[in-house]
Amino acid sequence: MSAWVASLSPLAAAAVKIGASVILNLAVGALTRKSPRQQDVIRELHQPTSLPAYRFVYGKCWAPGTPAPVRVKGRILYGCFILNSRPSAGPFTLYLDKRKVEATGNPYDFAGNGATATNDPFENHTRYWIGRGDQVSPPAQFLSEAGDIFKATDGWRGRTVLWLRADVGDNDDRQERLPATPPEVMVDGRWSLVRDPRNPSAPAAWSANQALCVLDALRKNPLRPYDDRNLWLDTFAWAADEADVPFSVKGNGTIPRFETNGVLVFSQGQELEDTIIPLVEAGASEIIRVGGRLGLVPAVWQEPVMTISDVLDDQPMTFNRNRPLGELVTEVTATYTSPERMYEDATTPIYVLDGAQQEDGGLPRLGQYDLGFVTDHRQAQYVAAIMGRRTRMQRSWSGVLPGDAFDLVAASVMSLQLPAPYTRRNGTYKVESIHPGFDPVGQDGVAMRCPAMLREESPAIYAWNPETDEQDITLEDFDPTIKGLQTPGAVTGISDASTVLTSGDTSIPRIRFEADPSPSASAISYEWQYQRQGEPWQAGGTIDGKIRDADGDVFGYVAPVVVGQQYRVQMRTLGIGTASKFVVSDWITASAGGYLAPAPTPVSAVGGAGQIAATFRAPNDPDYRAMEIWQSATNNSTAAALMAGPVYGASNTAVTEVHTGLGAGVTRYYFARSIDRNGQPSPFSASISATTT
Repeated sequence: MSAWVASLSPLAAAAVKIGASVILNLAVGALTRKSPRQQDVIRELHQPTSLPAYRFVYGKCWAPGTPAPVRVKGRILYGCFILNSRPSAGPFTLYLDKRKVEATGNPYDFAGNGATATNDPFENHTRYWIGRGDQVSPPAQFLSEAGDIFKATDGWRGRTVLWLRADVGDNDDRQERLPATPPEVMVDGRWSLVRDPRNPSAPAAWSANQALCVLDALRKNPLRPYDDRNLWLDTFAWAADEADVPFSVKGNGTIPRFETNGVLVFSQGQELEDTIIPLVEAGASEIIRVGGRLGLVPAVWQEPVMTISDVLDDQPMTFNRNRPLGELVTEVTATYTSPERMYEDATTPIYVLDGAQQEDGGLPRLGQYDLGFVTDHRQAQYVAAIMGRRTRMQRSWSGVLPGDAFDLVAASVMSLQLPAPYTRRNGTYKVESIHPGFDPVGQDGVAMRCPAMLREESPAIYAWNPETDEQDITLEDFDPTIKGLQTPGAVTGISDASTVLTSGDTSIPRIRFEADPSPSASAISYEWQYQRQGEPWQAGGTIDGKIRDADGDVFGYVAPVVVGQQYRVQMRTLGIGTASKFVVSDWITASAGGYLAPAPTPVSAVGGAGQIAATFRAPNDPDYRAMEIWQSATNNSTAAALMAGPVYGASNTAVTEVHTGLGAGVTRYYFARSIDRNGQPSPFSASISATTT
């Protein structure tokens, strides 16, 4: 074979070196392939491990921190978290258990105090440092306080790493500040420092450009880095230009057409092309291999570069008008990563491909695409539409093109214009593969042959009118914040006739208290305590978290209580092995409502030697239970003091109390009031008075 190549003309020999070209249809299995979802990747990266996964973080997004390691020493948690397996751009914002940490200071100052948290519940408890890849050792404070855990050589140089110092605090508030150990660390920022083939002399700079991120993954990956000699850089420059094009969105705004934001993990034994699929799909682009070089074709319409009107007929042509129905979709949706939902998964509205259902008949067929590296729903909608429309390109042709097709490579767009009787094969096609070659012709020459496979292509694949095609999404309130076990709502109480417990002839005054349930899904029950003014807290009990009143509140009763005394209640949430802070109510005055029995009737006051006998008759009322008799030096009940009572007895009976120890010529006024079955006092009776002899 080598002798045969050598005998060819220099032009022909050069053509042979170019060799075959093919589209690597990485996205063909987009409907059935199960690539790792971003949420699964993030979940795995949060787990402590002795061998942290190698990862590249692209664009602007939240990056999870892998503990490496985390230790608690006394009350202080010291942690090192790997964010990116290479240097990053920044700036950065820290989130602990999805709660933003506001801070002051310089997080890159490893000799100083770093960044100190200023917001609740982290203020005075949390400090952190971030190494962007240029650090050589841990922060000085780590070495001075936890030198037995971290060594000066533990710098993770060349990687982006966060060092966290957190005072775990008291047990009461630790669950709110750090509900888990190690905490869930997420850092928001600009990550990927990439080189741009359009400006090869410029240093690496931050970019979320989809084509540049794909090129970077090919160049810098730890599995099989590509040398620039094996990359068709012109195609990446073209794709980068197209990715930067302002893409019109509803409302007359624009966004970059194709960006990629997310975490790419490299696993030993995995094919590189499979690993970068999520980056490629973020722009609905296509990878091609031409003569051993890898290129990237953007998802844009290309005008045909050639018209072919004749083909070689020494081998049969094949033409397929329709794809299998199972490969076609009539409507599409995509899962993307939503910054508005704290980088959790979100789904685009279903987009119906125009005319597809009418053309196919039968039931709708939904195409679902996982675009984990897309963080804008408008880009996700457009990419899903492109992928769905590509399935509708059903016409395919294979055969041998003449030597005129030598300039075609995979992904070239050409027009096939064959004479009768082959006119039904005519149309616009994209080259899926082409294999230029030569056949000897006689003894003095060669003939070029270009076996090729073509697939129907149309500008309709890439059409998009934002005002009619873009669909609005509903941004619901979304708060996945984990604050440990959260408290119940404000505790309120009431004590009146409605809260009295009556059983036969017995009435027990009570205080009813209630609170909104804790929003924590892990809440199991509620502990409560009560306090009478001037006394210590007393244990009340626990309330099953499933027991609610008609309004959905958690409730309970303090009983018995002394009417007229003040009480307050405190509640906290209980989970499995944990509890929230207590929530304390205001003071509540115990009451049984309005009085039920009228005041006693004054009978007489008789003065004697140094004493006075006062007599009152109890009301003839079934709610009467007892009587109190009060005395005063003036005819004013508000100045009176309790002399006797409560004196229990039957209704309509006289009660006499003797006031002794008085001197001669002393006048006293007496008042009485009834105590009803609920313990409520009546108003004071009219006064009676007498003077000692």
